[in-house]
Amino acid sequence: MAISTIDNNGVNLGQLGNRNMVTNGNFAVWQRGTSFSSSGYGADRWDYGTSGGAGVHSRQTFTGSDIDTFGTQYFHRLAVSVGANNQGMSTTLEDLSRFAGKTFTLSFYAKGTNPAGGHLTTLIGGETGSGGSGDWEVGGTNEIVLSSSWQKFTVTMTFPSMNGRTLGTSSYLYVYPARQPSDDNTTNAWTMDMSQVQLEVGDTATPFEHRSYGEELAKCQRYYWQSTTAAGYYAFQYASTHKIMPIQHPVEMRATPTATIVYASSSMTPFQADTLQFKAYLSSAYTDTSAYHMSSAKFDAEL
Repeated sequence: MAISTIDNNGVNLGQLGNRNMVTNGNFAVWQRGTSFSSSGYGADRWDYGTSGGAGVHSRQTFTGSDIDTFGTQYFHRLAVSVGANNQGMSTTLEDLSRFAGKTFTLSFYAKGTNPAGGHLTTLIGGETGSGGSGDWEVGGTNEIVLSSSWQKFTVTMTFPSMNGRTLGTSSYLYVYPARQPSDDNTTNAWTMDMSQVQLEVGDTATPFEHRSYGEELAKCQRYYWQSTTAAGYYAFQYASTHKIMPIQHPVEMRATPTATIVYASSSMTPFQADTLQFKAYLSSAYTDTSAYHMSSAKFDAEL
């Protein structure tokens, strides 16, 4: 059988998969819940920075023809009740070396109302990590003006080179698609709905890259996952005097996570925790017929 080859000169490589560097850019994954009134993570991989203000970030549902247009079920809403400069939603992308000295295009859809200053702005920064030096920020000068209708916004930026900088461990890029500008200290309320956030190499915004829910969930679980199924993890006898409860992470995590475990009965002692697994044990004889298990478990390896 003859083997065919593909002429790369006729292929637009930018249209292939894995273009979008943003995880959960279509806001499909919400492991922690669906509505939050404080700073921190809500939608997976999206962090609300209040900067002294206040608001609610929540999952909203597309209806009607918007489902046809966006090809997804949910979108993100940030309803700010107390405005503050630098307030907004951000996501982080690990390993700054992937972005150094390159041109990237950020694109997203948004609608809503604006702060009293009249617009929002995009900010992207590089954190060189532990032992690194030369953190940087770009942007903060463009104007994102929201309206009551969905609009696609596109921002192209060239990120600084690592020349003269030092890359440490756990470096990352942070992205605020649209936040209240640093020079806007007004406290008026504003709202932003957001969908299809994409960051890709080059100076052109291509159509949003849709991934399956399973693929997106696995990407999110590298940084955080939780189990609220009490019957899911039980301790079993592994020695004459001890029982052990092993928990295998669904994917290898970014780093050894911080574990928050609620036990249904007696507390257990953690040991051998790493990026692949968590184990806990307790003293218990063979003759002990009690069922020892967890009520919930959360594993956090966010940047």
